[in-house]
Amino acid sequence: MRWKRILGISAAVIVAVIVTVIIIASSYDYNRFKPRITALAKQYTGRDLVLGGDIELGLSLFPTLGVNDVEVQDASWGPRPHLAQVKRLDVHFALLPILRGDIHVSRLTVLNPEFLIEIDKSGKSNLEFDVPEEPEPKTAEDQAADGKQDFLQFKEVQIKDGAFTYNDLQSGKTEAISIENLQLKSPEFGAPIAIDLRFTYSKMPFQISGDFGQLSGILNPDEQWPLNLTITALGSTVSLAGHITNIMAVQGIDLKLAVKGPDIANFQQFTGEPLPVKGPFDVAGHLTAATLE
Repeated sequence: MRWKRILGISAAVIVAVIVTVIIIASSYDYNRFKPRITALAKQYTGRDLVLGGDIELGLSLFPTLGVNDVEVQDASWGPRPHLAQVKRLDVHFALLPILRGDIHVSRLTVLNPEFLIEIDKSGKSNLEFDVPEEPEPKTAEDQAADGKQDFLQFKEVQIKDGAFTYNDLQSGKTEAISIENLQLKSPEFGAPIAIDLRFTYSKMPFQISGDFGQLSGILNPDEQWPLNLTITALGSTVSLAGHITNIMAVQGIDLKLAVKGPDIANFQQFTGEPLPVKGPFDVAGHLTAATLE
């Protein structure tokens, strides 16, 4: 029948197109993107970004671009050369949105990262990047992209087997945690971000779950950044619900707080000294402050 022949020809054409796309995509040298990526990182942070491995493509309904040995330069005054080192970075993105000019990252996976956050003796953080005061004039394409809220969208970020070090040169204190797994999920642009974090601090396991506002709100000192988190450790739970207006400076705090557990004496692992009371506890309150010192 004619309709069967038409369907057969159509299917053959579709398969031929898919095979052609796969061949072209597989043979493309994605390392050509490296100079542009590193140049943008330098332009907008003032830091060097090193992509040590080759950029590799994995093809599926959600293609993956991966690279090994990623390094981000530390501040010039820092005692170590790197702010961050990542063993493996994989970016999973949706194929269809690219056809209309959008980049929808379904998952960003970071393996074996090492992060170093430092405060120098004057109180300056190595997270203070040298961003340009006057950005380059935007092209018509850039302006069009600005008008599209979902041009770049992350739905899931996962960090596995990482290490986080906080070094305060003012006080001489150093804190370190080992990240077993961190998963951030957002169902859509502008929606709260769900968090599931498991880490170890001072040989004690912790878990943080709940949700908070968009990451862009962290950098906006005038935006109320909402959070609803539950922290579990030593068999006890701490619940926080409310918002912080300026999270980077820890200002504008308005949080409902609830703490409960089977035995308050367990917290002597934090204090290093036996506590004067024992037994179960259940405390709730409201924490408000213009700033937390």
